[in-house]
Parts: sequence; C-alpha cells; structure tokens
Amino acid sequence: MNKITIYSKKITPRLTYVLDFIFKQIYKVTYTLTDNPLEFPKNISFKINYSNVDFDSSALFIPAEGLLFQKSITDRTFDELVKQAKTTKKMDFFSIIFLFLSRYEEYRPFKEDKHGRFSSSESISHRFNLLQVPIVDICLDRLKEIIENKFPQLHLSNSSPQFQPTFDVDMVWSHLHKGALRQVGSSLKDLMRNNYSTIVERVKVLFRFKKDPFFSFDYLKNIHLKYQLNPIYFFLVANYSRFDKNISHQNKYQQKLISKIANTCLVGLHSSYYSHNRKNLIVTEKKRLENIIHQKIEHNRQHYLKLSLPKTYRWLIATGIKHDYSMGYAETIGFRAGTAHSFYWYDLIKEQTTDLRIHPFQVMDVSLKNYLKLTPEEAVSVTINIVDQIKKHGGTFHLLWHNSSFDEKEWKGWKEVYEAIIKYATHQLLPNHPLKVF
Repeated sequence: MNKITIYSKKITPRLTYVLDFIFKQIYKVTYTLTDNPLEFPKNISFKINYSNVDFDSSALFIPAEGLLFQKSITDRTFDELVKQAKTTKKMDFFSIIFLFLSRYEEYRPFKEDKHGRFSSSESISHRFNLLQVPIVDICLDRLKEIIENKFPQLHLSNSSPQFQPTFDVDMVWSHLHKGALRQVGSSLKDLMRNNYSTIVERVKVLFRFKKDPFFSFDYLKNIHLKYQLNPIYFFLVANYSRFDKNISHQNKYQQKLISKIANTCLVGLHSSYYSHNRKNLIVTEKKRLENIIHQKIEHNRQHYLKLSLPKTYRWLIATGIKHDYSMGYAETIGFRAGTAHSFYWYDLIKEQTTDLRIHPFQVMDVSLKNYLKLTPEEAVSVTINIVDQIKKHGGTFHLLWHNSSFDEKEWKGWKEVYEAIIKYATHQLLPNHPLKVF
C-alpha cells in the first residue's frame, strides 16, 4: 500500500492544509503526520522529514523554512523562497505552495486598482516574471520526481489536464427588453457622442430587422455541441447600478432564457459589483437566481472579479456557495494563485481550511482585447502558451468569455478567436474526447 509518513517538528493547520492538497488531492496517496522524532525512524518504507535537521538518511529531507509554523501574517518578503522555486530543487516545497494558494500577499497592504482590486503588478509573480508560469504545478512535478527517485517503489498519480469554458452574462441583450426610459436615455447619450451607427442598430434590433448583437446563445449552443463541451454560465441578476447594467431579474424573457440554459448547463451566480463586501447582496441575488431556475445555486463568480479577502469568501460560504471562479486577473492572463488546479480556500485570519473550492481561471476575453490590446492573432498565440503549460503540468484550463464578445461591431474577428481557442484546448487537453477536432 502506498502510504507516506511525514515528520514535522510541529503540526499546524497550515501544514495539514498544504499536505492534504499535495498528497490527497494531487498525488492521490495516503499520508500520516507525526511530530515524534523517536517514532519516525522505525520500520517505515516511505518517509519525509520536514524539519531543520536531516537526522534520518532513509527519509527524504525537505528543509522547513518556517512559514507553515507561524500563526500570523507578517511583512516579511518571500523573495528567497521564490528564487529557490525558480532555480533549485533544494527548497521548501510545502511553504512555496502554501504561499501561493493561501493568497498570503493579498492580506497585506497593497495599492488597489480603480475598482479596488488586487492587481497583478502588486504580486510576487509579477516581480519574478511568473504570471504566465504555474509555479505551484511546476513545484508539484519537481516534488513528485524527487519522491519517486528516492522511493522507486512508490508511484504517485499524475494530474490529467481538463478544459472548462465559462461565460459571464453581464447583459443578455444590448438593446432588447430594456424599457422605454432606458432606450430613450441610451439614444440621447449616443446622439451626444455622435454614435449614429448605434442608434441605427438599436432601431433595427427593436423592429426585429436585425438580431441583438449580445444575444449569442444560439451560436454558443451550436459551437459547444460541435466540440462536445459543457460550459458554465454565470448570470448577473443584481439591481441596476453604474456597474450592474443587466435588465431586471423579473423580465420574463430573461427568466425563460436562464431556465432554458439551466436545463442543459451548469448555471452559477454572477454576484454584483458591490457584493464583494456586502453579504446581503449575495443572499438576495442568489435567492433570485434559485427562484428562476428552481435549483440550488452553489457556484459563483464575482462581477468585475472583485475580491476582498477574507470578507468576500466568508460571505460566499455563509450563503451556501461551494465553488468560486473569481481567482484570476482582469488586466492580464495567467496564474494568479500559481496553479491551474482547484483548491480549498484557506482562511489565513482564522487559520483554518474551509469547504469553499476555488477554481482559478487563466484567460479572459476582456483581458486579451481591452487590457492587453492584442490582435485576434496575438490573442490566440498567448492563449496557446497557457494551454500548453496546463497540458504539461496538469490542472484545468478555465476560459472566461462573455456573450457580448461576439458583437461583430465591437469584437470583429473575436468569434474566430473563441473557436480557435476551444478547438486547440479540446485537442490538447482532452485526448480521449470523442470528437476528433483536428
């Protein structure tokens, strides 16, 4: 039986959290943890010594640098630890993995962006040029190699790559079903800005001479059937505000659409712009969506990706959310938590593992076009690099797109980008997929 015994001079919630992630979730192997050095050297086949003293030559020695034995958030830098992760195999694998998964850096003071978010430029990954590198997953591969070299009879599992397209539905329609006041107000704004083409488009859509440019759901159904993919849809059902501009959750046409999609796809909540620090908004919006689809809502993504740790995640847990998909950056692509694997959120203030599972995403359409200012060709190229990283190191490629990003006026050529990405990702990450896409 594959069973590893791990010695540590101290057993802490931080250590248990990271060991569960590494050995139970990723390697699929049983482990026991002891702080008794006298018991450790006895007749045990597979042993790891996580301490400051290499006292047993038959054990794999991993030096403990101290992060996992602390109980507070300090202002220390972790530069040396990250440098080791980039350059050597002699490192504290457990601490580096915990550092990224716990989002330790997001609990410390940082310069917020204009939406109050933690930006990539504030991150350790940015400082060490690791934003497009899954450093946690690379460490997992290195550690696996070291363990199996030390113990050839021990075989640890490999993580098979996966692909999950997701959609944020901020606005179902660009023009339809918005009511007379909003239509008039929008037209007046367009007049003031000389957006005459938008006024013409609005008239054509309202009189059914043209399809609403945001309503891409028929296309999405067909393209996902073609590639046999099952996307997740996150719907915004908030009250109208400056940043929450969907039509009323009571609109019967929108309710019909959401219910129809929920019959075949997973539907989650797209919690509103101000919900990141207001529990009552999450409660209200979650109940609205549950009443529409008559299903329990357990999946969430924050609108504008607004997270305030630990508050936002605590509110999500309190309202019954089990899975969150907000872990990624708006202004760039890559690995915010250093991994493409899902993981349970660790509450650093309470020092405890929670049952909220975090599903990090790596690529968003708005990041590619609006923030990075990439051409369609460049967008496909940089995304392929992310997919290749995940193919090599495992995890799930979570692609974040919007139904509104198929508007040919504002997003000309990006429909082809989406299909090119899902075609490549399906082929590379799902080798046993029943559909041959190449």
